[in-house]
Amino acid sequence: MDVILQILQWAIPAGGVGTAIAWLVHRKAMKAQDAKQVHDTYKAMYEDISALLEKTQRKYEETIEKSEALEHETQLTRRALNRLSRAIESIGQCQYKEMCPVTKRLKESSSEQQE
Repeated sequence: MDVILQILQWAIPAGGVGTAIAWLVHRKAMKAQDAKQVHDTYKAMYEDISALLEKTQRKYEETIEKSEALEHETQLTRRALNRLSRAIESIGQCQYKEMCPVTKRLKESSSEQQE
């Protein structure tokens, strides 16, 4: 038994066990620190993506609102144009069409466009 102890004392100098323990502890601490850095990186990426997604969602909703407003305005314009077309078509059936200032104006417009 003494021989084994002498061999161990010769193979592992004083402080060797402490150094090995310190190395193991340092290794575990470095792994934990690396894991924390990876976690923090993913957290930052997630926050950036979340902010970008929220911004994109707001822009999408604003675009939808503008699109709906434009669609409503288009419908109103279409209705007004249809009413105007019906009114112009009905001029030909009016009993006062020869004296009507609108008819004269339309004739002037059509002659100007032909020139």
